[in-house]
Amino acid sequence: MESQWNDKDSKNYRYINNHKSLSDSDSCILYFLEQNKIITSSTKILSIGAGPAQLETFLAKQKNSKITIIEPDQTFFSELENSGYFSKDSRCTTFQDFKSRSNFKLILSVNSWYYINEDEKALAKALRLLEPNGSIVIVMVSERSIGYAFESHWRDKKFLNPTIEQILTWLRSIDIDFHFEYKDFPFPIRECFNNKDELTEKTKKWISFTIGREFKELSSEEQNETIELLKSLVDPDGNLHYTLGLLHITKE
Repeated sequence: MESQWNDKDSKNYRYINNHKSLSDSDSCILYFLEQNKIITSSTKILSIGAGPAQLETFLAKQKNSKITIIEPDQTFFSELENSGYFSKDSRCTTFQDFKSRSNFKLILSVNSWYYINEDEKALAKALRLLEPNGSIVIVMVSERSIGYAFESHWRDKKFLNPTIEQILTWLRSIDIDFHFEYKDFPFPIRECFNNKDELTEKTKKWISFTIGREFKELSSEEQNETIELLKSLVDPDGNLHYTLGLLHITKE
């Protein structure tokens, strides 16, 4: 089943609750989790590839969630481990190598399922780790998103990250039931340029991260090509779009 997040509700939720520590996307994920009663007080959560874990930290502090972190990056993991917000069962490892005797109400993967991809054994493991009526929530970038347009233009196809649409196709092929929603985050293209009509440093850093090359190392021709690509993605209202997909799998 595919549907749209209710933009009005999710934006109102952000403004009314004033979650300044959360990004727009994290705020909307939080809204989805609460509206569907996936999280309540003291929910047991396993977070896969938590990274800086802003959402997880919020849930631990504000919802008293009991969160176990899996994070393969030692720098990120050390910071999270030392924060005191997360379970002692947290590990600096991959999901495939993670071992646990516990079960969880929610397994959360925000922009990290790329590293698991179409791994049926990993999905079966996630389902085994769920409590009855537990949920797997996977959030990934969409092919509709500006980021995918840049990746597919600049990167060799074998280095492209999988998209949420690819995961949807895979789940359908193995007959897994799920709920799916898109969430679109429009932003004005003018935010990408300074008052001299040059790309802002923030935009250059984002482009560098997305295409896997430093913007300053691109030739003048390649830099101009990048700017033209950016402008070609603008909608009639002058906006660019960062689009995520949210998958919700429930264990019956």
